[in-house]
Amino acid sequence: MNRGAPKELKDKMNILTKGETAFAKKGQVLTQVWKGKRDVELISTIHMAQVVESEKTNRNSEKISRTEIIEDYNVYMKGVDRANQMLHYYPCSRKTVKWTKKLVFFLLQMAMLNGFVLFKKTNTRPGDNSSRT
Repeated sequence: MNRGAPKELKDKMNILTKGETAFAKKGQVLTQVWKGKRDVELISTIHMAQVVESEKTNRNSEKISRTEIIEDYNVYMKGVDRANQMLHYYPCSRKTVKWTKKLVFFLLQMAMLNGFVLFKKTNTRPGDNSSRT
């Protein structure tokens, strides 16, 4: 019942055009809605309601403008999103019902993924699988 953007922001979301934003602030909490390809609802305690231009351009060679919250998310969450994507291809959690087994399988998958990432970082030459001393 108390989830999502405040009612006044949801009403403004229908009026906004692509690239526009609306926000409300209560104390330290900033709630912001942004209309891009999809309607995005954002909550932050460390950002201001600013729109920044990224280095990327669209098909018309115009700079893409996003909120500061989305820019920071794109900069700092790349590794987490990539790990979730790679783990999604081989789900082990659906093969068991007990939560303890799901946790153990998840931790094993994360350990294997971390090992794979470290292997790729240390293996500089393609096709060279020999260990270095």
